[in-house]
Amino acid sequence: MSNTPIELKGSSFTLSVVHLHDANPEVIRQALEDKIAQAPAFLRHAPVVVNIASIEEEVEWRAINEAIAATGLRIMGVSGCKIPRLKTEIDRAGIPLLTEGKEKASRPATVRTPPRRRQLLVRSQKRV
Repeated sequence: MSNTPIELKGSSFTLSVVHLHDANPEVIRQALEDKIAQAPAFLRHAPVVVNIASIEEEVEWRAINEAIAATGLRIMGVSGCKIPRLKTEIDRAGIPLLTEGKEKASRPATVRTPPRRRQLLVRSQKRV
């Protein structure tokens, strides 16, 4: 038995990712219900990540969230969000903002300077 009441460990989980290509909540709900009907045992009440990278317009997150929840799917996080106002809205809803493994934060370009040439100084015919 451990001496501490909790233990925090890292783990990896495989989650389905719902990629949204339409911002209309009713279209999203109907498309998800159709998909769930194809594999109800696999998708009913499934934990999912919602990727909104394709959504570039202003959207009403609350309506999208409600449409997804109405299908029984459980949102574990949102990825691909590029709109600051939308990020704030999702965060306020208590949903984690995630970065997918293939998304990498851009690093500043490395500036390479050529090596300096060494100079050989000669004084009074002696090397210094």
